[in-house]
Amino acid sequence: MFENCVGLIFPQEEDAGITPLEAMAAGRPVLAYGKGGALESVLAGVTGEFFKEQTVECLTEAIRKFNPDKYNPEEIRAHAMKFDKEIFKAKINSFIADKINSH
Repeated sequence: MFENCVGLIFPQEEDAGITPLEAMAAGRPVLAYGKGGALESVLAGVTGEFFKEQTVECLTEAIRKFNPDKYNPEEIRAHAMKFDKEIFKAKINSFIADKINSH
């Protein structure tokens, strides 16, 4: 789905922000609103960039400055894989085991 795009514009604020991770898994950079879940998944200058306000002017300026060619698709994909479902499961299980063992 994202393999043929230049990058993803993610202008909304969401808790998790799965869509940016899907784009990054395809090696595509993300231009995201700098709030919510995107702050946890997008790395400025590495996997994409942020814009500060949800206004036409701010987004237009961010798009003008955005250069998708400066990003390394393999590096973007490697970062996205850190959020893989199996890794997430392992981290949750480890967290729960640590909490149980600390009591």
